[in-house]
Amino acid sequence: MILRVFEKGDEDAVVDVLRASIKYCYSRDYSWCSEKSLQNWLKNKTPENILSWMSAPELAHVIALTEDKIIGVGMINVETGHLGICYVHPDFMGCGVGRAILICLEEFAVQSNCAKIHFTSSIGAQAFYEKWGAKVVGEEEGMSGEAMNPLMEKQLR
Repeated sequence: MILRVFEKGDEDAVVDVLRASIKYCYSRDYSWCSEKSLQNWLKNKTPENILSWMSAPELAHVIALTEDKIIGVGMINVETGHLGICYVHPDFMGCGVGRAILICLEEFAVQSNCAKIHFTSSIGAQAFYEKWGAKVVGEEEGMSGEAMNPLMEKQLR
């Protein structure tokens, strides 16, 4: 596996990873929610939005590849410490890809003097983030109002 920064031209493959991961997690963790919930989660995952997010100067990002195929993506706001994206294609979950992405993003945050990383987790990813050292600090209603998601943070200093 190789980690590198996002490059123009990656956006379609990144969208594919995001959408595959979200659909997988939704079927595993939120199957009791409506189809509208899933569509709300997916609606802003477009190539245009990816290009916009990846070009914002306050956002640091990393792409995970294997054999020239994008298998994971992460993004953090280095001004606020907000972890906006950490997704891995379902075929590569449990192989260390997500952890490698988080370690890289954490380094970006440390270099930018962030005191903590904070984010909203999906229900099923909570244990993954806890293994990384994050703690639940609250909960947030999901976009459709059908589920509560853990608010998490990891102290850096």
